[in-house]
Amino acid sequence: MFQWQLGYETTPEAAGQLIERVAKAVQRFGMEVPAVFFLELSKPVSFTAGSLVHAATPFLGAYTDNENVFTDFATVLSDRTLLEQLICRIEELAKESDREKRRP
Repeated sequence: MFQWQLGYETTPEAAGQLIERVAKAVQRFGMEVPAVFFLELSKPVSFTAGSLVHAATPFLGAYTDNENVFTDFATVLSDRTLLEQLICRIEELAKESDREKRRP
């Protein structure tokens, strides 16, 4: 019988690196509040969103040289604990940024 085998599986290190990259990009553009709001709001449908990204990965891979990024992103969206880690990391970076701005 046919058995599905994954060609690439997201490692915890890859997920952590993606979380860090996304959180720093959000901070760089000053979008911490909207990003956290959107991610918290999308928690109930995060698994569906991750599945859609998984399905679109072959098509999205044509626009980048590393299609594993989309697989990692879909994994972060699908896993609630990884999604919560992303939210927490964005909040941590926002607090650090606020502390640096308040220093005389």
